[in-house]
Amino acid sequence: MKEISAYQIRLELLKLSKEILTENWYNKKESVTRDYETEIRYIDDQNSKSLIGVAKYPAFPSMESYPSEEDIIENAIRMNDFVSNGK
Repeated sequence: MKEISAYQIRLELLKLSKEILTENWYNKKESVTRDYETEIRYIDDQNSKSLIGVAKYPAFPSMESYPSEEDIIENAIRMNDFVSNGK
C-alpha cells in the first residue's frame, strides 16, 4: 500500500474542508431563498385579494459571507486536531 505524505494529507484536509463549508453555505442559501420566495408568493396572493393597497416586498435577507480561504484553513486545522488528537 502506498504511503501518503504529510503534504498530501494536508491537501486532502483542505479539499474536504472547502467542500464541507461551501456545501453548508449553499444549503443555507437555498433555504433562505426558498423561505423568501414563499413569503413573496404569500404577499402576491394577499395583494391580488386586496382592494385597498399593495403590500411592499421585504428586502432579501442577509447571508453569511461565502467561506474564505481563512475559514477553510481554520476548519481544516480543527479537522486535523480531531483526527490526530481526538479533540
